[in-house]
Amino acid sequence: MELSLADRIRRSPPGINPKLVFKLRLNPKANLDDDQIPQLGLHVLSRDAARVVVVFPDQASLEELRSRLRQYSGIQVGNRYAALAAIDAIEEFSPADRTGRRLTENPISVGERALLDVELWHTGDIEDCRSRVGQVRDYLAQRNLRVTDSYVGTTLCLVRAELDLPTLAQLLTVDYVKEIERRPIPSFHLADLSLIELGELAVAGAPAAGATGVVVIDSGVAQAHPLIAPALADAQVFPDRMRQRIQGAAEDGDTVSGGHGTAVAGIAIYGDVGESVTNRAFVPEVWLFSARVTDDQNEYDPEELVEHQLREAVEYFLNNYPNARVFNISLGDEKHVYRLGDYQYRLAAAVDELAYEYRDRNIVFVISAGNYVPDDLSAEEMMQQYPGYLLDRMEGRVIDPGTSAIAVTVGGLSYGEAHDPRAWNYAGVERALAGTKSWPSPFSRTGWGVDGAIKPDVADAAGDVRLERGRILYNNPTYAGVPTTAKSFSPPNGRLFRSVAGTSYASPRVAHCVARLIETFPNASANLIRALLAAGCRVPDDRPPTLSGIATSDDRILRLYGYGQPDFLRSRYSATNDVLLLSDSTIAIDSFRLYEIPPLPAEFLEVPGRRQLSVCLAFDPPTRHTRGDSYLGISMEFALYRNVDAPAVADAIRAWSQEEREDLEDRPLPRRGQLKGDHNAPPVVKLLPGTNRRKKGTLQRGVAKIARGNWQYDGRPLILAVICQRKWAPPEITEQRYSVVLSVSHEDENVDLHARLRQQARVYQRIRVRA
Repeated sequence: MELSLADRIRRSPPGINPKLVFKLRLNPKANLDDDQIPQLGLHVLSRDAARVVVVFPDQASLEELRSRLRQYSGIQVGNRYAALAAIDAIEEFSPADRTGRRLTENPISVGERALLDVELWHTGDIEDCRSRVGQVRDYLAQRNLRVTDSYVGTTLCLVRAELDLPTLAQLLTVDYVKEIERRPIPSFHLADLSLIELGELAVAGAPAAGATGVVVIDSGVAQAHPLIAPALADAQVFPDRMRQRIQGAAEDGDTVSGGHGTAVAGIAIYGDVGESVTNRAFVPEVWLFSARVTDDQNEYDPEELVEHQLREAVEYFLNNYPNARVFNISLGDEKHVYRLGDYQYRLAAAVDELAYEYRDRNIVFVISAGNYVPDDLSAEEMMQQYPGYLLDRMEGRVIDPGTSAIAVTVGGLSYGEAHDPRAWNYAGVERALAGTKSWPSPFSRTGWGVDGAIKPDVADAAGDVRLERGRILYNNPTYAGVPTTAKSFSPPNGRLFRSVAGTSYASPRVAHCVARLIETFPNASANLIRALLAAGCRVPDDRPPTLSGIATSDDRILRLYGYGQPDFLRSRYSATNDVLLLSDSTIAIDSFRLYEIPPLPAEFLEVPGRRQLSVCLAFDPPTRHTRGDSYLGISMEFALYRNVDAPAVADAIRAWSQEEREDLEDRPLPRRGQLKGDHNAPPVVKLLPGTNRRKKGTLQRGVAKIARGNWQYDGRPLILAVICQRKWAPPEITEQRYSVVLSVSHEDENVDLHARLRQQARVYQRIRVRA
């Protein structure tokens, strides 16, 4: 049976011969898939866009690949190995390859002595590794330098050593040295969190009377917390119907949970609490509503349906507070892990029913993707396989209710490096597992969602976990988490802040962003708010080596990051070089609508720099969790065309829609053969991810990155087609609400797209331009 790439990696020899580690320098115009490399008998250690670091099983394999490359290049007579076109050369490791990113950015200066982390290749023999550590120790002692700590595990060999510049230069040439790196630089100091007193902070008053409210459905909240009280509008308990199970005040359940609800609430109010601490200023911009749904054991009532509690909470706040528009759920059932082909889970289905039932209130649900802790992997195996184990394992998929189709589901990203230098004993070998800001949190769950929809939709700061002498500390995120408010704030021993880790805390950060968007656009539909949120998302450029250099439309990226990390300012503002075109409307089922986009200014294509077009679509269809053929009762999709006129696109879509329905499911619309641009210019703008991937969800985004010189464009308006089709929705439902956002962006701020497209918009009134 053919082994998967993950299986091949797991079955590869744990030991590495440093003399057989090489780089494959890649041709920038070719492609070498991860699955092709093991077929050459190689084990991938890391990769980016320009190189792949591999280890050969033996010297013979190395010589064999060199021979194949010579044959491919024509130097030797023999078969040409077309699969090797992506490899330009096999190169030895250089000192630059052994220099860590932080050390590269902040090199050692002349005369400096610094404690650095030296990682040695693990040969598979623990005694051999200890011998290597001893050699490093002896070498440094000869230079009046020292090893302050070391760790040799089954797959890791680490040394913390005092180095100066000449010694560093020598060690970087040693073949058994894998990497030398600066210790993690704290991005946030826990000392600030634990020692700050209220008098040091400038705390603004309550939010504006009509400001948007976020309802936190959780374990309760510490109502008297001085940073929460100004923004707390109401806190309620939603017990069983007989009021026999969940008793006590609205904050009592938060005691057993360790302050989970209070931690979620602080982030919902302020967004990035760490930034507020740094600025010593707390300005609540949204109202907080707290719905306690857990008992004094931090559990749901075993006799009461949680779906009933959810509905009761949502309806209470909707009936009493018109500004309650965002509902955050940071609770999940780890037993309900979604697998493709399964029915939708009940709680997620209840969320979708409420979103649809109250669609005229334009509420937005934001839900955490859940946390995954692989109990069969050691700490060292997690470090070795990160982030692959998040993608490889079915048990690491999104959990209920994060599979909700209409809600925004949130995955986790690292907030940064260690938050307190005291946590990293300067002589000790400790590190964060991800260790880099915006890398996927080591516990974040991955997609897909129901029917293959992109889930999570977005990802935001959720924290990290610590690796301490070969052990992962899950329950101590103090030095690797996200700053937020603490329940135990009362003097003399209380503190205002704590640090937490989990996607539970990424979700309220996105809820905060959503609330601010609603505040900015109070009349916008929930669909438009979701589309704007997606329009402002970006997948971080800095990613783990195995994810670096691959397209953001790649399935691996989509399953981990969704559409990326939200950015309120990018969603909010239409800058001169990043224009948003908006439409918030309804469409008849089994129909289509064309939008005529103003012609792109000449500067967009002529001025050097990265440029792109993106389209975001959001809609809120009826759902039914008992449907195995399609969870969504209505499907929508879009396509973008150039170098053609609207009547030609309309005719092609009509012809497409009259074909057999089963033929429509897996084909872009309309077929290229039915639509031809003038002068053989391609009419379809290729948006990624493709139609078949993105149309499975209710929040869709497609991006076209425009390369200068090879993008044929005749200056006519672009045509955006939005298409709506009935799946099983009952006949009395005749139309569907939706919103679409088109963004035209150029990295050069001097390219004034905003002014030019606004001028053109007076001529082409099919779509509104946001000021």
